[in-house]
Amino acid sequence: MAQKVAVLKLKMMVDVKAKKVVFAESGKEFVDFLFDIMNLPLATVVKLLNAKDMVGCLGELYKSIETLDTGYFEGNQNKDSVLKPSTAVVVPLLSLKEFPTTIKYSKCKVPAHKCISDYPSAICPVCRSEMSESSFTYVTPKTSSSNTYVKGPATYMVMDNLAVKPMSIALIKSHVEDFDKLEEKEVQVGLQEGLAILKASFETDMVLTNVFLGKKIKGCKPSSS
Repeated sequence: MAQKVAVLKLKMMVDVKAKKVVFAESGKEFVDFLFDIMNLPLATVVKLLNAKDMVGCLGELYKSIETLDTGYFEGNQNKDSVLKPSTAVVVPLLSLKEFPTTIKYSKCKVPAHKCISDYPSAICPVCRSEMSESSFTYVTPKTSSSNTYVKGPATYMVMDNLAVKPMSIALIKSHVEDFDKLEEKEVQVGLQEGLAILKASFETDMVLTNVFLGKKIKGCKPSSS
């Protein structure tokens, strides 16, 4: 059965004449998603957005690590250590889950010595014999759901540049000069939109306008691996 992808709703206030999102009215779920973005390792972000479509040189760095011969890595490291960093962040909107990580290590053949090392063929400091290589699977603590950060059922104002503020009448008035120019627009935020928001956040300070009112952002297809 295919995994059900999370979908959030967002109510935006749009300046029709300027064709710009002034702000979005959001519940805690969308704000939690934005906060999750701040916790993502950089390598995970590059993988999610597809390295070949990244602005700047991070995509090229990612691809060069992918193609680097494993012989250049230290004995206790591999490509996954860099490209697939362990993280407890679960982001349902991006279909991002934590997967178990296999860790290699060396241990003394004499259990009573209780000596281990993250280097292959290390020497036991007790008996001076070469340790044997082994491995174990590290699993991050299981959580029942994604991380939550802000309280509900409060309503939040998310600006076009993704700045988050508690919603208030005074705050709305400080950002809106003429309410007659505004039009309410409700949108859905799923996997595709979530990736577009993530990508646009590296490229512009008009994220919501670009994602929901502008042209589609290139390179936002889900990664195949």
